[in-house]
Amino acid sequence: MKKRFLHLTNITDIEQTLADNHLCLFFIKAPDCGVCNVMFERVGQLAEKSPSLCSFFTDIREEPLIAGRFLVYSGPTVLLLMDGKEVYRGSQFINMEELEQKINQYQNEVMDMDLSLPTDSHLGLNFSIHSFEELSIYELYEILKVRAAVFVVEQACAYQDLDDIDYQSTHIILRRDNGIVAYARVFKDEAGLWHIGRVLSAERNKRFGMEVMREAIKVATDQGAECIEIEAQCYALGFYEKFGFQVSSAEFMLDGIPHRRMRLEI
Repeated sequence: MKKRFLHLTNITDIEQTLADNHLCLFFIKAPDCGVCNVMFERVGQLAEKSPSLCSFFTDIREEPLIAGRFLVYSGPTVLLLMDGKEVYRGSQFINMEELEQKINQYQNEVMDMDLSLPTDSHLGLNFSIHSFEELSIYELYEILKVRAAVFVVEQACAYQDLDDIDYQSTHIILRRDNGIVAYARVFKDEAGLWHIGRVLSAERNKRFGMEVMREAIKVATDQGAECIEIEAQCYALGFYEKFGFQVSSAEFMLDGIPHRRMRLEI
């Protein structure tokens, strides 16, 4: 089974993953459960075929809060959640055909949402694209503020966000009402390989991340990129796969968070 089936061990990470992904498959195991192991393999194989699905699991003994939060007291149990709301539940000997039908149904809805025309929440949006030298002091402050809010505070991760890469990057800012709602940076490393990084959306489930990622790919392509590499947090692999990125490395830890490298051939 591929490592895309994430192992989450606390309620905070589970809630964050549900907030960051439209469609999630949550497999809950029980200790010393042979049926759990068999169904885990079968459900994992099914999940790997679904690019819009964020799949994760936990052992019910690892996080006592799971029982009350999801009303699960034994395993195996599989939950399919759309925007954090349960849309399917299976227990014990899970009906794989029924589960696959539900995944396909809701996966199609997610793809329709992600690729549809902008909604009212997108009115008044505009991009500003600048080199480091072109940024005003106020724009730079806004960028660093929203990056700290998402990557340091929200993810509870103490790491060095300010790096010299900002100097050589093209900064892509999506604004609404003078506030940043999404951001990314594009840069070329010393070996000549193009990268997109620091991709964020300040508001969930409004497709701002989709918009800024499309623009970042366009900016890199316009600057001559034929291949783009990203370092993706593992829970977000499905998001980047929608743009054609493919996993190109084994899982590795970066600032305490599981990542995998991904590449897009233009």
